[in-house]
Amino acid sequence: MKSPCIPTVLAASALVLSAPATSVTLLDDHFDNNDPASNVMAGYTIHDAEAFTPTEAGTEVSWGSSAAWNWGASELQSNNEFNPPAAEETYTVEWSIGPMEATAIGDQPWGDIRMELALCSANLVRGSGPAEMWANTVGVITAQVTLKEQDLAAPANSASVQFWIKDDAVGANANGSFLFQTSVDTTVGHKIAFELTESDVTCLVDAVPLGTSPLVDATVSPPADLGWGPSEEFENGWFPLVRSGTANQGRGTMSIDRLTVVLEDGGASADRGVVITDASQNAAGELSISWESNAGLLYNVRSEVDPSAGDPLTWPVFDSHRDIAATPPQNTITLPRPADAERYFVIESFPKPPAVVFQDNFDDRAVLAPWTTTESGDPGSPWELSSPTALLGPPAAYSPFNSVGTSLGGDHGFNADSCLRSPPIDLSKVVSGTITYHRFVDIEPVFDSATVNLRNAADNSLIAELETGIEGTTIDWEEVSHDIPAAAIGESVIFEICFYSDSVGNQTGLVIDDFKVQGVEP
Repeated sequence: MKSPCIPTVLAASALVLSAPATSVTLLDDHFDNNDPASNVMAGYTIHDAEAFTPTEAGTEVSWGSSAAWNWGASELQSNNEFNPPAAEETYTVEWSIGPMEATAIGDQPWGDIRMELALCSANLVRGSGPAEMWANTVGVITAQVTLKEQDLAAPANSASVQFWIKDDAVGANANGSFLFQTSVDTTVGHKIAFELTESDVTCLVDAVPLGTSPLVDATVSPPADLGWGPSEEFENGWFPLVRSGTANQGRGTMSIDRLTVVLEDGGASADRGVVITDASQNAAGELSISWESNAGLLYNVRSEVDPSAGDPLTWPVFDSHRDIAATPPQNTITLPRPADAERYFVIESFPKPPAVVFQDNFDDRAVLAPWTTTESGDPGSPWELSSPTALLGPPAAYSPFNSVGTSLGGDHGFNADSCLRSPPIDLSKVVSGTITYHRFVDIEPVFDSATVNLRNAADNSLIAELETGIEGTTIDWEEVSHDIPAAAIGESVIFEICFYSDSVGNQTGLVIDDFKVQGVEP
């Protein structure tokens, strides 16, 4: 007979629902809400120097001016933090940058413009700095894209991409460890990425590996020692950063149009996964279990008295501890001590499913309400709800039987200025989300167009232009998806589509169906 023991946490905890490798997108920012400080999820802290302020328009953040700076700089410091990778986990962080243009000013041909794409320690205080590699004092992994004015001619428009790492032991105003370098054509955009594991980091340029370095490497100069453990640089996790700047009176323009963070688990099994950081019993005899957690995930606590009782992912959920929301960087639960002599626990994680905030397939009624319309152009292009019958429009609604369009039975009118507006949609209970719908487009290019907006329901102010310049002809229904901008989170909003036409060339216009707003709740 086994002697009684304190309930034990199984060292191997389950990460996902099934054995195949899984990939979870933790951050995907298209910079499309016209405010660089408040994009997806937690937004950014903007840290400027020398009035080198970023601007956001369309789907990019850009820097640049006709003036020249000396050591001007601006940082977008993401307010989203991520845990250190566990065994077999890989973070892929990718920045999509636009073309870079340096303009020679004659007296300083060695001037340059540069972008720094970095992973910074969460110990860095937002708004402080500089976080650039050579001045950083808390640990950084960085790729520097530098275009020098003297390189405009030979080689033409060629920028260097340098891969560096630096730990906190190197100190301020000193370079870290230079690892690898390549060149890129600055007349086109590029994708710069890091693949980060618990032991090393790989830099990729346009999906081609530039090089890999251990996070702890005594062979480089100075030695690198970027650690995840207690009192080390990345003990509290990390966040992505983009920094643009100029040196030696260089000037020019540069931009970024997307930032993504993807976590891949490499294949789930019962002997790896969620990192359990503490399993202990308090003075009251209660069992406390803590584990590293990530935003956007839910957790189940599964338990068995016999560790050989099948796959741990099939063990029963213990005492209703299911769908536990993440509280990054760590979750903790406290349980009454079980009466069993021995009991084993696993922590299972899985992506948090989005909740449906609002949806309308337009099929349950014969009127457009609760949607409304405005029409300030010539009459003849009202938005209407019905089954489409126009010759050049969709042959049927995407989901039978109704859809909504500018002209469901024929061509739209001349000089249209007609908008379709949703009822107010409450986003007060979500932290991020998407707007999806299906549409059929038959709009005369160049002369006619449509625009998608998001407005504040309280005062009708414009929150963001989600899409502009919609034109052309689709051969079938297409699905459209928009990230909800951070500025809309917490607000009551109105979704708006506006259609505009001139006095020549009437066509069907724009038809939509199956509208849905989904959000991730905290």
